[in-house]
Amino acid sequence: MAMNENKEVFELTDITVSRVIEQLGDPNLLASKLVKRLGELIKHDSAEDDIGFDRAKYHATRLAVELDSKKSDSDKDRRYINRIWKDLVEAFEVIQPSIENDARKAKYRKILKPRKTDPKTGRVEFYFEEVELETSDLSGDKQTQAKDGKPLVHYERTKNPKPSFIGKLFSKILLTRKTFVSLYAALPMAILLIWYFWYQYLSYYNDGYITNGYFLFTFIGLLSAWIFRAYYFVESEAIVKAPMWVGSFSGEKHVQLELRKSEKLDRDGHPIPEIGLTIYKSKCLVCGSTVVVDNGIREFKGRLIGKCTASPREHIYSFDHITQKGVPLRSDTYLG
Repeated sequence: MAMNENKEVFELTDITVSRVIEQLGDPNLLASKLVKRLGELIKHDSAEDDIGFDRAKYHATRLAVELDSKKSDSDKDRRYINRIWKDLVEAFEVIQPSIENDARKAKYRKILKPRKTDPKTGRVEFYFEEVELETSDLSGDKQTQAKDGKPLVHYERTKNPKPSFIGKLFSKILLTRKTFVSLYAALPMAILLIWYFWYQYLSYYNDGYITNGYFLFTFIGLLSAWIFRAYYFVESEAIVKAPMWVGSFSGEKHVQLELRKSEKLDRDGHPIPEIGLTIYKSKCLVCGSTVVVDNGIREFKGRLIGKCTASPREHIYSFDHITQKGVPLRSDTYLG
């Protein structure tokens, strides 16, 4: 491996390891020790001519030895490392946007992501995989003006917010099984049909007990529609403001619900759609304060726009989650 390739692997490994340990919050946790030892092994073996980065993969027993916790047999080692690996991966997924930002700042077009081989292929091995960053994530620094001369504001996906206790059930929905997708799509219509036929029944029979149940069902149905409405709008809008109850305990008020491609593939090799939480932020062109993404009002109603936290009515910007760019929405805003 060439010197510059060694340098790239070393720096990207350090970014991933340091950020994951930061997210875990304690370097003495088993997951922190595991990612640190894995990073050290990968850096060492990547520099060896007879191994290299592509072959720097390790089975559970080897990692258990590195943690001074080798068990009596390989199955116990595998279960032990898998338990720790789950915490490591969860921490990575939360902090991944920050890892991407660090890689971009270091002028790299990729990150290293913790992976393990599919058990169906044979012996399970743990390693770091190179993942290319999207082109839209890398082009923001090159273009500073739109075609009409307006200055551009560049958004960054800052992190995947930690959901609330209830929100964990709805923070990441993988649209894989056809049965689930069909149920997801048919549920609103099913509720409306039940409501309609119940209403027709009451038109012919005056039953006080059933009537009370009908009004209770109507109330619960309307409340459920209000609570979960974002999960149905996101299918057509691609990104919407997340319900407050999903991320209310994460310390972030401006969380988005985004329909995106997951890393899992279907039988035809196409990415499986996923509904997940994310946060986009930027820097105000006028005052330098943080710009958050929120629902627009008045003439911008129905749109997600960028609002400056210091002046949310005056310093406002458009928001495109695909290009991660926007332009000022007020022509009378002073930008000089």
